[in-house]
Amino acid sequence: VADELEKRGYTVKCSVGCSDYKVDVAVADPDDINTYILGINCCGRKYYENGTAYDRTVSQPAVLKGLGWNVTSVYLLDWLADKERCVQNIITEIDKAAAAKNAPAPVAEEPPKKPEPLEFEREEQSALSDECEEYVPFIPETQGTPEQFNEANADKITSCIESILAAEAPISREVLQKRVLTSWGVSRQTNSAKAAFEKALAAAPHKSTAAGETEFIWLVSQEPSAYDKCRARCETDLRRDIKDIPPEEIGNGIILILSRQIALQRDDLLRETAHLFGHTRMTASIETAVSLGIRAAKQRGKLTFADDGKVAYI
Repeated sequence: VADELEKRGYTVKCSVGCSDYKVDVAVADPDDINTYILGINCCGRKYYENGTAYDRTVSQPAVLKGLGWNVTSVYLLDWLADKERCVQNIITEIDKAAAAKNAPAPVAEEPPKKPEPLEFEREEQSALSDECEEYVPFIPETQGTPEQFNEANADKITSCIESILAAEAPISREVLQKRVLTSWGVSRQTNSAKAAFEKALAAAPHKSTAAGETEFIWLVSQEPSAYDKCRARCETDLRRDIKDIPPEEIGNGIILILSRQIALQRDDLLRETAHLFGHTRMTASIETAVSLGIRAAKQRGKLTFADDGKVAYI
């Protein structure tokens, strides 16, 4: 496609875009070669790697148009059947885009309607989950009886904490404490049990971060700002509460989603991120956790906010 357009005097560039999703062929504006007047999607290998059929034919072109692109598609069977006709169709689209660009602005315009939120097939969510690491909770063996869970056994409790952290960090302090208490058969947190856990945790090498009201415990060797894992793949009954997932990890899931979708309205991104981690209903706690994840991803320089309200991948 690019070769045929270049033969006809057009300046083109292939594989344009900053995310994993690329525009196959971009045609430069004859009046300004630093901008593109038309994007052309071709149904090559990358076409079928870009999510579901709905994403390829509806949502991704819609996102591109929202970012100011004029978009058309060329399909392999059409190209093989009548290449010249396909080229002429592309030239027609280029001419239409040029005419629209040069057309005088209307005297008055109605306020633009807010775009309807894009709905994505759950097939894509499953595909993204498959690209994530598996979350496997570490359940320690029985360590003792409730009566033995006290400060006198702090060393043994510390050893249990270190085993959990080695397998599962970063982990919320609440989940860590629950894992430890359960291994001693403690079903109710008393003041003495709390004191024993506090003493044991203080002796275990670790670092901690806070997100809202939740504290997360990390290994000393882990650097939260450089954490790049997204453990979204797991069995339904092992799914973590969203508040027990570190913002850094949620941010990595957000980066994965945006790398495929280019840009999304914030509400759509909230919903897609919740789905990635196995949550189908949006609640206040989920919105808070995902918002913290967006902030974490932005602090890493992986996304930006567009003037139209979209969150875009860098």
